[in-house]
Amino acid sequence: MKGNVPSVPGFLIAVSGGFLTLFMCVMIILYIHKSPHDCRFVGAELITQPTSPRQAVFTAEVVSSGWVRPITKRNRSINGISKKYWVLLKVTHEYWGLSILEQKWVLALCATNGDETPSVGEALFVNAERWEYLPLFDICGRTRRFQDAGIDLRVLHDGRPRNAIRVLARVVHISGGGLQQPVSDAAVVVKGPIGAVTVTSDRDGIIDVSGPPGTYGIALANKRSSGPACMWNLKAGDIRDCSLTNK
Repeated sequence: MKGNVPSVPGFLIAVSGGFLTLFMCVMIILYIHKSPHDCRFVGAELITQPTSPRQAVFTAEVVSSGWVRPITKRNRSINGISKKYWVLLKVTHEYWGLSILEQKWVLALCATNGDETPSVGEALFVNAERWEYLPLFDICGRTRRFQDAGIDLRVLHDGRPRNAIRVLARVVHISGGGLQQPVSDAAVVVKGPIGAVTVTSDRDGIIDVSGPPGTYGIALANKRSSGPACMWNLKAGDIRDCSLTNK
């Protein structure tokens, strides 16, 4: 007597239907999900250590991405609505925060005001926050292209100074496509409590200065302006960074 074994086509249809249902459920969850705060501005300061139990910091390559909530005529006028995209990431290096199941692959959601999603194969430095009940993440502040994350990687490696402050800046040129290109050998003036010093950006376009606590300002030496591009009042252990555009 033959058992009730489904035919191969029927089995494939059932499996395909299950995957399609799962995919649709994930898309619906991503669409309706709303963070308790705007994660784009979480971690806007340089990262040196975990800031919450749900934070994850890692580098990754983009496997795939797509829009969850693009801007339309209907939602453009609704307060609080922004464009969202999902991105599947292949983890290349973890600093902290990923579970055993997330060591290789991470699915994340990003709110953006831009018009493009990350390109397949693009390398990223990622600061993310895990959802409370699901193994999904929100992309947070300081996430950027790996090639633009030189300051973040240096600070992660070095940590915070104990009795001094540290200020960094990256000198860039904005290309026609809107991409940032580092500018080496650019003269940058750093003004602090012990006076002004002119330093030159390295091959990555970065200047890195430490000093005593106090008020600091940074500006390009070839810029004629009434004040510095960035200014901070810093106490011992503080780290700040600034982006300088060299036109």
